[in-house]
Amino acid sequence: MVIDAEVLAGAEPGPAVSDDGTWTVPAEWVLEHLDADDTFFHRLLVDPITRDVLAHEYVGRFAPDVLATAISFRDGVCQAPGCLRPARACDLDHREPHPRGPTKGPNLWALHRRHHAMKSHRTLRWILPSGRTVDAEPAVHGLSPDVGSDVEHRIARLLNDPHSGESTTSWGK
Repeated sequence: MVIDAEVLAGAEPGPAVSDDGTWTVPAEWVLEHLDADDTFFHRLLVDPITRDVLAHEYVGRFAPDVLATAISFRDGVCQAPGCLRPARACDLDHREPHPRGPTKGPNLWALHRRHHAMKSHRTLRWILPSGRTVDAEPAVHGLSPDVGSDVEHRIARLLNDPHSGESTTSWGK
């Protein structure tokens, strides 16, 4: 469904239009029937003249396929120590639970279904070399300073810290 921002905000009346533009329903009906746990949005900022997509943001609990594939590639295997289950066969878990935690790369990690359940029930803990036990946290992802290109390092910093101030528009410079 597509709902213009003015209609969504209640500033103007208007319909919600199907993705293919073949049917409409009242936007108020859609807004009344949204369930926050099962709803996802792709917020698009579109140029009104050229219809170019200027910005995109995903809001929802379940990762889009492209993000799930990226997390699987990044993690490689389950992030529980010693588990070698391939990430593609794991659950994507929110490090900070949804909706408080966003469905974005730095907040997602691959966990074997058993480890995911243990983490959700607060029974998945790491035992540090000192013998101290801590709650489960994902592995730190990134590149060592002497490996990879400048672009790879910027990408790694963005994945590790979304508030790092890096801008994707600076990659082409």
